[in-house]
Amino acid sequence: MEKIRLGIIGMGNMGIGHLKSILDGACPRIEVTAMADTDPAKLQRAHTLHPSAQVFEEDLKMLESGLIDAVLIAVPHYDHPPLAMAGFEHGLHVMTEKPAGVYTRQVREMNEAAKASGLVFSIMFNQRANPLFARAREIVRGGQSNQEMRSLAAELRKISDGEGLPIIAYMVGADFLKNGLDAQVEQLRRDAEVAAILGAKRMRHDSTGGTDANGKKYSVDEALPIVAEGYRRVTEFAAGIGVHTMIENHGQFFQHSSRVKRLIDAVDHPNFGWLVDMGNFLCADEKPTDALKTAAPYAVHAHAKDFHYKAAGEYVPPQGWFGTAGGNFLRGAIVGHGIVNVPECLKMLRAAGYDKWLSVEFEGMEDCIKALEYDIKNLKEMLA
Repeated sequence: MEKIRLGIIGMGNMGIGHLKSILDGACPRIEVTAMADTDPAKLQRAHTLHPSAQVFEEDLKMLESGLIDAVLIAVPHYDHPPLAMAGFEHGLHVMTEKPAGVYTRQVREMNEAAKASGLVFSIMFNQRANPLFARAREIVRGGQSNQEMRSLAAELRKISDGEGLPIIAYMVGADFLKNGLDAQVEQLRRDAEVAAILGAKRMRHDSTGGTDANGKKYSVDEALPIVAEGYRRVTEFAAGIGVHTMIENHGQFFQHSSRVKRLIDAVDHPNFGWLVDMGNFLCADEKPTDALKTAAPYAVHAHAKDFHYKAAGEYVPPQGWFGTAGGNFLRGAIVGHGIVNVPECLKMLRAAGYDKWLSVEFEGMEDCIKALEYDIKNLKEMLA
């Protein structure tokens, strides 16, 4: 039986895991003939496990070596598309770790390159056969009944309880203008019931993008009474089932701290509060510590988030940056690495009496797992 000669790019935990599985006989038709990594220590570890394979410190040299028929890519997410496309250019079949990539444009280019190459291309979605995730995929693509959502929520609750990882908040989309006030309220009440089944004590939902179903654009003053009524009706219902509802300073309409405060004051209900995202204030060109003076007293949940910053007119690379309301630019950062004064924001939340959950929200370019490890470590030091 002819074997497929495989090269592995990235000899970290995932790459080593795949190598060990192949060496243990999990894929009898595959022979690992080459391995690449920019880290000499990782490459030496791989060579010790499999000394007969050729090792490369440069991935492109491995791709053009003629030693392999296919390549498995196990590197940080941003490099998945360019390495996959390089594989196709060298006439190689490609399998890449999940996710497909970070930017939609890059993923589309990768998919087009795969189709044009006529070669085999696959992504390592190792949970596709899991019935729970298969059903979740069907729900996302085709919608679901409320009863199906309740059943799925109950199953997820069992899994989270078994892992000792409580579901602390449930977040859903909404638009009181575009979807109609009564219809949106009814849907959000059903969502609150799902949150209760999940065991989540908090539910965050959106307000509006400022345009109704007919394309009419509303000012904040025009939308405020409609949106406030919607939030009030939802939170009155949710209070009866133990779910606290909240709005996040997020999006393009009710994002500035002054607008969020106006909305919360208009709802005027003890079961409704603010999901304070300290980084998102920068999206509205507010200094987070200034915005926290307004936001902290209303906090019922909090996101720790940091950003790198470039002012309007500066050179902005195409990778990872996005614009603010005022024309400046942000890119996600590991907590403590950006311009948000996270320690001071935490002090302000504490001083206002907030003592509940703190969630990390990471939007940077680094490897997500490693970045979250640093996020948690840094937050623990800040909170000590």
